[in-house]
Amino acid sequence: MTTAAMYDTDGRIITVRSGDESSVKIDAEASGQLYVITSNEIDLDRNYINPDTKEICEYPEQPSESHTFNYESGAWQFSLSIGKSQLWRGIKISRDQHEFGGFVFDGATYDSDTTAQQRIQGAMLLASQDSSVSMTWTLANNNTVDLNAEKIINLGKALAEHVSSVHNKARDLRVKIEAATSTSELDAIAW
Repeated sequence: MTTAAMYDTDGRIITVRSGDESSVKIDAEASGQLYVITSNEIDLDRNYINPDTKEICEYPEQPSESHTFNYESGAWQFSLSIGKSQLWRGIKISRDQHEFGGFVFDGATYDSDTTAQQRIQGAMLLASQDSSVSMTWTLANNNTVDLNAEKIINLGKALAEHVSSVHNKARDLRVKIEAATSTSELDAIAW
């Protein structure tokens, strides 16, 4: 079986056509693309063409998703813009884990997932309207604590401060990511 690899000027294989030699050659010529004909199997994800030698080459292992292939050098190259995007994606995941992973108020750890935040905000609203309200609240470890209206209001404030603190930290890290001009600067940024 014969295979034609049609490729662009930098060596990236665009399409592969396999079959008998004469029809593969006719298809390759009709494509108007640069091409190489071979008896070897070609994989778009594994191979590229060296434009100077017309040799079918195998991509080396990609060091990270932040690397793009430089066809001229035949090597992976770190992409600062992709690295920044991936780092920010990771920071957002950390931000969400911290926001929704609980917070400490008055020496006890409270849940802070979406449902818990809604419950705390509802309790705070009720306590701000009725100073005689008291509740038994279930903590993150399933122990309970009794809260009067003042403590419920302070619990709501502590939740708001927790969420604000987490988002402020993420915003500060975003500024650092955007300002980074090198791999080493990006590597120094962590939650």
